[in-house]
Amino acid sequence: MTGKIIVNFMITLGICFAAEQVVRIELTHERLNPLFDRGLKVIAELEDWAILLVDTGDLDKISNFSYTILDTDPEEGRYYLVRLVDTTIDLNRFGEVLTSDGIDYLLKIEEEMLEELIKQKVMVKRLMFVPIIKSEAPLPRFLYSPIVQ
Repeated sequence: MTGKIIVNFMITLGICFAAEQVVRIELTHERLNPLFDRGLKVIAELEDWAILLVDTGDLDKISNFSYTILDTDPEEGRYYLVRLVDTTIDLNRFGEVLTSDGIDYLLKIEEEMLEELIKQKVMVKRLMFVPIIKSEAPLPRFLYSPIVQ
């Protein structure tokens, strides 16, 4: 009986203090659909991979995907997607390169390094922790009018 109480307490404690992790998942031909079906928080979609915020308790939901845990202590406002225009730039001097596919890089940087980074020949996009929402709404129909040319 006390064993069950301890186990229930540990589960409750784990849920209460469940931490999110920044995770990279390799995408398949189905793109984001399997991730949405599992109720996961996708915060960025790139060509071959996606960035997610996954609660520690939800890691079993991604167990059949090819994934990498990038950061176990995420801090919003410190992550940037960077694409180099000048390939000779060393991004490690601006922050921690968490992942890359050769074209796009995910950097975790200190706020004071952002100004220095954007002075370089790079394209920068701040990664927000706002999940992408799957829309079931149909696309609007395009109506052709022979009068309008």
